[in-house]
Amino acid sequence: MEKILKIALDAEQKAQNIIAQAMKEKAVCDQNIANADNIKDEYIEIAKSHIREFEESEKLNTQTQCEELDRQLEQNIQKLEQLYNTHGGQWVDEMYRQITEKL
Repeated sequence: MEKILKIALDAEQKAQNIIAQAMKEKAVCDQNIANADNIKDEYIEIAKSHIREFEESEKLNTQTQCEELDRQLEQNIQKLEQLYNTHGGQWVDEMYRQITEKL
């Protein structure tokens, strides 16, 4: 009878050891999962930061390009006005002549 009791107690002890080891491994797994979630959150924040920086950079580049295009447009308008001031009379006379010739 003592032998059976000893075997039962040994089996109970082994079962408790297995349960304790499984609980330790579960705790390690839970910690790894929490760490992975933290790493994921950090990467998401880093990505969001990079996206914000990219958006700001692109807005600045776009604004700079728009300003340059506005400057070029203003220059072209001034050139056209200068050409008209210089040659406008000739252009009007030539158009008048061409129109009246066709009539």
